[in-house]
Amino acid sequence: MIAWALLYLRHYAFRNSLIVLSLSLILFIPFGLQNIIEISQQKMIARAESSALMITANDGGTDELIEALYLKSGQGNSWLKMADLDSINNHNLGFAIPVLSGFEAQEFNILGTTIDYFSYRNLSFTYGRNFQNLGECVIGNQVANQLDLKIGDSLITTPKGFFDMAGVYPLKLRIVGILNLKNNPDDQGIFTDIKTSWIIMGLGHGHEDVQKISDPEVIISREENTVKTTQKIKLYQEITGANKNDFHFHGKEDELPIRSMFFVPNSDKDLAIIRARLTNKNSKFKALVPKMVVNRLLDKVFKFQQVFNTFYIWVLFASALTLAVIFMLLIKLRESQINTLYTLGASRFQVVGSLLSELLILLIASSILAFILYMISGNFANLFIDKIIL
Repeated sequence: MIAWALLYLRHYAFRNSLIVLSLSLILFIPFGLQNIIEISQQKMIARAESSALMITANDGGTDELIEALYLKSGQGNSWLKMADLDSINNHNLGFAIPVLSGFEAQEFNILGTTIDYFSYRNLSFTYGRNFQNLGECVIGNQVANQLDLKIGDSLITTPKGFFDMAGVYPLKLRIVGILNLKNNPDDQGIFTDIKTSWIIMGLGHGHEDVQKISDPEVIISREENTVKTTQKIKLYQEITGANKNDFHFHGKEDELPIRSMFFVPNSDKDLAIIRARLTNKNSKFKALVPKMVVNRLLDKVFKFQQVFNTFYIWVLFASALTLAVIFMLLIKLRESQINTLYTLGASRFQVVGSLLSELLILLIASSILAFILYMISGNFANLFIDKIIL
């Protein structure tokens, strides 16, 4: 009976392959989705728990936290100033790590910060060192692997036109370090010094010495201590040892922007104190506990899953009825084959056993394929986080 079933399934391989694929997807979807959501939840909560407190502007919130915590470009739209960093540190309850994000290089997000970020995240280097000078960057392990980059290579930033309405020139970043694999968002990050980030944003630039330029198409006027130039002046797109002293910023550094701050408290008591101080309605800051914010975000995902599961029960029922009809039609079409088996001397038990064997083999094959899909579904957790949750 099993031999007959195998011969029949092999003879109609394409049709039966479609049935196996359909059955496996029906079996996989609810369990695979559950697996992806659970792994995504674990990854997101683990990342949130690694940060005790996030400080944003009073009009900021979840978007700024997501941008800094998971290195998602362009989420937030509120700003702090560099001077606010000293304001927070003056509480003497811990120290703050500035974060400036919202720009990219080859579709990977760039995070402007300080070297304290690396010890805060327990990041170590596979190759190279930390950034020390303007124009240097450190890249995550997956960035290096996906773009096939090594120490000494370069990345070109993607202009976003932040504050410069005419657009911001791309900046060539020199790679000086590659981080060890951590299986978290830092693996896909590009990290620079805050000052380098300001240059990327167009809040600072370098150009040739205007005192040495005589071209009338570049120089508008010269006064005692001021030289006015046109936009034809050549701006440097790479920071080197020869021109790094020619770079300057538009305004005082204390007034230049940062997006948010990670706060590292000295103790749990100090954490409670700083939260209480910043919760004041007159405060220009907002104190966010990442775990609480992420849990609220995940609640929405679980509501989506509950709705999906409700609909899936009806989809499963309809699919079962459809497959039952298909098998009945197939048996109807095989009447001549079944009659031939009877003519050759097969008993009713053998014929029915052969048909049931076919069905059992299809179910076993579908279950194996569904299990394989389930086992590899966890690999799509990061994609699910990036495209669905965030």
